[in-house]
Amino acid sequence: RFLRSRDAGPLQMPQMNIRLDQTVVAETLRTLQVLPPLPGEDRVHISPVDDIKEAADFVHRVYEDFFAEQPEMIGRIYPASTSDLEVCRTAGALSYAIIDGQIAGLIGAAPQTKYALDGFEVVEEVLDKAWRGQRLAAPLQRVFIRHLAEAHPDVMLYGTIDGNNAASLATAIRVG
Repeated sequence: RFLRSRDAGPLQMPQMNIRLDQTVVAETLRTLQVLPPLPGEDRVHISPVDDIKEAADFVHRVYEDFFAEQPEMIGRIYPASTSDLEVCRTAGALSYAIIDGQIAGLIGAAPQTKYALDGFEVVEEVLDKAWRGQRLAAPLQRVFIRHLAEAHPDVMLYGTIDGNNAASLATAIRVG
């Protein structure tokens, strides 16, 4: 495994077949919260999760729909477990995405240290089928970032993106 900056130059590894399996993205909440609003942020709100089982069921249903559309991602990405979602909720960092007044997704982050990064790891982010493809994931992330930054402005937010998930990587870059 290699950990590389997206700004790093070409990787020269003679006689090795290298496939990117994950990208780690990270930035401080303070840096992200001051970026200009993205189009669509005014449509997105978040609401704390109360019922953890209901949230886990929602996440699993969204993954089932996603896998039906993109079966090549089966075995590459996984829904967060109920216990992982509970860690996010306990930290005050598990919310439903409310778009145009409807529950459209869920986003959660857990305080932990991984990849030599200490902060909040994005554990789950899903948008229901009806809301995907509308460029709403980045506004959702920004609204969530502003929420987390209220209590933890100097904390790092980080996450991993599967190497085959170009849409999620593009979203992360758009977020900042």
